Amino acid sequence: MDTTNKKNIFPVNTKEEKEKLSEALGISLDEIFCRGSMLVEWTHNQPHLPCVRENFYKSCGFAGRIFARKKMSMERAKNSIDTYYTMKALAPEYLLNRDPANQQFRASMEHYNVAPMPQLTDRLTRVYALRAVDREFSPHMLTDWSKYTMMLVDIQQWDDLSLAEEVVIDLSNITLQHVVAFTPPVLKKLVACYLKRYSFKPHSIHFVNAPSIADATLSLLKTMVKTKIANRIFIHSKEGYSTLHHHISPKYLPKDFDGEGPELKDMHDAYLAKIDSYREWFLENDSYVVREELRQGTPISYSDVFGMEGSFRRMTVD
Repeated sequence: MDTTNKKNIFPVNTKEEKEKLSEALGISLDEIFCRGSMLVEWTHNQPHLPCVRENFYKSCGFAGRIFARKKMSMERAKNSIDTYYTMKALAPEYLLNRDPANQQFRASMEHYNVAPMPQLTDRLTRVYALRAVDREFSPHMLTDWSKYTMMLVDIQQWDDLSLAEEVVIDLSNITLQHVVAFTPPVLKKLVACYLKRYSFKPHSIHFVNAPSIADATLSLLKTMVKTKIANRIFIHSKEGYSTLHHHISPKYLPKDFDGEGPELKDMHDAYLAKIDSYREWFLENDSYVVREELRQGTPISYSDVFGMEGSFRRMTVD
């Protein structure tokens, strides 16, 4: 990859995008980040929440994004930030011990690509593309891939604002081993992490080149989310990318997804290097956990977030 173009890979809202986002949200971006600053101050007054350094949020971008995602409701944003930290203890396999220099983790990244596209779509959504790059698989890879994707979202949400996400997953290299690893409890926990912890708002989710062996897992996924999200899940079995382009313009897809954007591998490699540069941040982040014994009111348990074991109720998220 030509490193001189690397700066064009990382999504940064353009002036035009900022103006359109402000108009769509009905609030100035300055006001959004002002509210973000207020939310950071609020966390410092909650005895059960970690006392995070002010600059840990990169100018309150994280909290401001949460505020915008929660329809400009401070109370809902506070609940979301609380959930962000609470879930670390409930899903530690994905949200703790996130050292990008770990040798097993690095080996897993050789078989997986994921990245957000540089441009917002005309709908002001951000497209994320991901795939297994080959058919090699070991059980730990799913954990490492999921952990990495959440690390990417962590650093992405500091600087980026969009109205929603559009996710494109190429299943060309998925085998029975991959499918078996997505047990119902694993699938339920991953859904909760993205929808509850990261406040993802899926405008659409596309599974491209989906083999028949994935049918049962994809059907189960639809039962775990609200009906309006289930209706935004599209499965493109044998059509390749042609039917995907009916939903998302090639302008906003990677070149290797028959799109006009950069190659997914180039974007993935650039993001992996960026995550390496934030290694100290991820190591420090491990120390910021909730102390449930100090929470005012009833402590939050595993079942409060994920439901009872064996129950696959729909995720009640916005």
